[in-house]
Amino acid sequence: MTAYVFLGSGYAFRRKAFVRVDIIYLALPEKYQALIDVTLGTAMFVLFVGCLLTIGYDLALSSFMMNEVSATGTWQGPVYLAKAMVPAGALMLSLAWLSHVLQLWQTHLSRKD
Repeated sequence: MTAYVFLGSGYAFRRKAFVRVDIIYLALPEKYQALIDVTLGTAMFVLFVGCLLTIGYDLALSSFMMNEVSATGTWQGPVYLAKAMVPAGALMLSLAWLSHVLQLWQTHLSRKD
């Protein structure tokens, strides 16, 4: 389940499947929407993904180092694999965001209006 959530986040972002609150945002012209995405959106994104990367990496590494296994069920599979999906998904989400920002820059912000 962890893999679906974190590894699918980049795909969901590219398909515009995330929930947004667009009360004021949609009333603005597309150029200003793009400017908000590139500046404020990127700042918030860096904070969010930075937390996912650092905390997710630390949790996965500590789980791997102590050879943590699942306490439920009879399989007792390694937990670090699921925890490693958090930073891996954050990297994929970062690639999707970079693609989004470059596309915004190319279509809305590089024009001389």
